[in-house]
Amino acid sequence: MPSKPLSKPLAHLTSKYLQSASLQCGLPLTGSKPTLMSNLRAAAAAPTTLTPTSRILSIDLGLRNLAFALLTPTHTPKKQHNLTLRAWTRLDLLPPDLNKPTHDFSPPSIAHLAVSLLHTHLLPLSPTHILIERQRFRSGGAAPVLEWTLRVNALETALYAALATLRHLEVWEGRVVTGEEATRGKARATGSKAMKLAKIRLVEASLREGKAVGLGTDEVREAVRRFLAAGESRGRKKGGKKAEGEGVETVETDDGKKRDDLADCLCQGVAWLQWQRNLEDLKKKEPWILESAEEMLE
Repeated sequence: MPSKPLSKPLAHLTSKYLQSASLQCGLPLTGSKPTLMSNLRAAAAAPTTLTPTSRILSIDLGLRNLAFALLTPTHTPKKQHNLTLRAWTRLDLLPPDLNKPTHDFSPPSIAHLAVSLLHTHLLPLSPTHILIERQRFRSGGAAPVLEWTLRVNALETALYAALATLRHLEVWEGRVVTGEEATRGKARATGSKAMKLAKIRLVEASLREGKAVGLGTDEVREAVRRFLAAGESRGRKKGGKKAEGEGVETVETDDGKKRDDLADCLCQGVAWLQWQRNLEDLKKKEPWILESAEEMLE
C-alpha cells in the first residue's frame, strides 16, 4: 500500500489501488471507483477507533454450537503479541432435557434464550464491540430454507433487538458489528469443508507458535490446550498409528467435534481487529479518506 499521501486521489488513484486498500480493511472489492472510495470514507468515519480498554467479543452463532472469543488489543510496541485472548469457549444452548423430548423454538422462547445468553455469558465479559457473524438464509446453496436455519436466524434477530434495547436505555454503551464483512471470502457449497479445515490449521499453527495471540487467563490456556490436544488425538486416530510409547490423549470435552466453530470466532475477531488497524494506518497515510465527496471534487 502506498505510503505517500495523495492530494487529489480522484485523478490519480486506480481501481486496483482502491481494491487493495479495501481488501486490507475488510471492505467489498466490487463496484466503481467512486463506490470503492465511498466505502472507504464511510468506514473511516465510523467510530471504531481501538483503545487499550477495547474488548472485542467475536461470536460464531448457533444453537447447538455457539462459540465466542474475547480479544483485547495491545498498543505497546515492546509487547510480543498484537492482541490477547481473554475468553474462548463453545456453548450448547439447548442442553438435553429428559422431560422435554422436543425444544420450544417459539418467539418468546427464542427471546428468553437470547436474553439469558447475554446476561449469563456475554455481557459479564464487558465487551465494547460485539461481532455477530451474519447468518445465511440457505444451507449449501440449496433452494429450500431449512427449519434449523430459521431458528438460528431468529436467535440472531433477538440478540440484535436485545442489544439495541440496552443501548437505547443506556444500559450498555458498546457497539454491535455485523460479521458479514469479517467473514468475507468464506467458502460456500463444496469449498466449505476445505475452508473450515484451513481455518482450524491456521489457528493451530498460530497457537503453537505463541506469537500472534497472547493467552490472558488460565481458563484460556486450558481451552487452547484442549483445542490442540483434540487435533493431535484426531490426527493419530485417523492415521491408525501412534508413536512408540505414546498414548492417545483423552479429550475431556467434545471440542474436537466442533473445533471449526472455535476457529471461526477467533479468526473473525483477529481479522476485524487487523482491519481496524489497517484503516487507522490508511487514514494517516491518505488524508483524502476523511474528506467529503464534494471536497474531493474541488
